[in-house]
Amino acid sequence: MRWGDNVKDPIVVISCAKGKKVKAGDLQGSLKDKNGTPIVFVAHPKEAPDNPTCVYAHPDDPSDYGMPWRAKLLDYNQKHQDTGDNPDGLLPAWRLYRNEAYSSLVGHYGISRVYILSAGWGLIKSTFLLSYYDITFSTDEGVDEWVRRDYKKNGGDGFSDFTHLSKPDEDLNEPIVFFGEDYYVQPFIDLTQELKCQKVIYFESERKRKPFLQYPSAYDLRVDYGSKPKEERWYYQCAKDFIEGKIHL
Repeated sequence: MRWGDNVKDPIVVISCAKGKKVKAGDLQGSLKDKNGTPIVFVAHPKEAPDNPTCVYAHPDDPSDYGMPWRAKLLDYNQKHQDTGDNPDGLLPAWRLYRNEAYSSLVGHYGISRVYILSAGWGLIKSTFLLSYYDITFSTDEGVDEWVRRDYKKNGGDGFSDFTHLSKPDEDLNEPIVFFGEDYYVQPFIDLTQELKCQKVIYFESERKRKPFLQYPSAYDLRVDYGSKPKEERWYYQCAKDFIEGKIHL
């Protein structure tokens, strides 16, 4: 399916990145336990190496505040929205990652139309304050097992992902465009499959696209043959090309 010239600007979803402006153990940028120790969220905290500067935790582990850490982060965001308070210096999702693609998408499409697919937290609004995490869907060699999320189709891996796009307004008829590596595609599909609007997913090659051809009716699967940067993830260049109109809906 292709859209005409009168289509509304899309909603854009881009996957998260390992490179963050916050480091593990920083006093600012992470939720803290009641002793004031920064929390570093990882996929398998029991397997993480010892680090005296932080406490490792799973996002859905119980905290010492009487609620899971995920609920604590949600409560933190609500208090920030109500009062403006941000005592732990958490960054909104679009500012957390180092690559300029996130701010470029926000600057072009507007902050309300950009979402982040976070391996640690789910599909979130770009304005949502995030605590530092080191979690990935990546299956690349060299990724530490304690940060690698063992993702299974339709969940089932112990993560209660946020789904900020799961209950759209009735007039949501814009296409949703996704930029990310292929190992983020299945989570994106699982978290958006109830949405009735058209969804476009870009791939870097036909080989990466092929396993997802079972979703032809709900998802427009495209290969962007032009985004092949040598020094960064291909989908950042793809997003840049999309912003500049080099590729179109």
